[in-house]
Amino acid sequence: MRKLVVGLGLLVIALTGCQSTQQDTSDRFADEQAETGLAPCDIFLVMDGKDCAMPNPESLAQFPLGSAENPVRAWGPGGQREYLSRLICANHEHPLSFKRIGNVGAGPYGTYVDLYEVICETSGGEQAISVHMDMYHQHRETYPAAGFIDIGL
Repeated sequence: MRKLVVGLGLLVIALTGCQSTQQDTSDRFADEQAETGLAPCDIFLVMDGKDCAMPNPESLAQFPLGSAENPVRAWGPGGQREYLSRLICANHEHPLSFKRIGNVGAGPYGTYVDLYEVICETSGGEQAISVHMDMYHQHRETYPAAGFIDIGL
């Protein structure tokens, strides 16, 4: 009997912890929306190709592709890596390397944006170029990000 009471007590504590975590997430999204003016999209809707009040990509074209205001749209982490590996640097070569710096918050589509550092070889050494990417789109970008001359298809 004592084991049953202790077990039920632990279950109540565990469920209470889950409930507070959910509330913390909602508060975080509410704070972010107040700060950025953007409501985060339901990521599962975006991944299913559904519209979730996203801005028209053409309206973002006033900003350089790969900037925080116009992140490169990609399909998941694999799509991000695939896009970055196709970029052509000013020396007409593919990047030497790229690495994910981290998540930089909600972007213009309401989903989270990752910042990557892409390293190109130059006559004077190496150049680091920042590329912002939004991985929540079923999209294969065909244009190079700002700072690159072309993209391999």
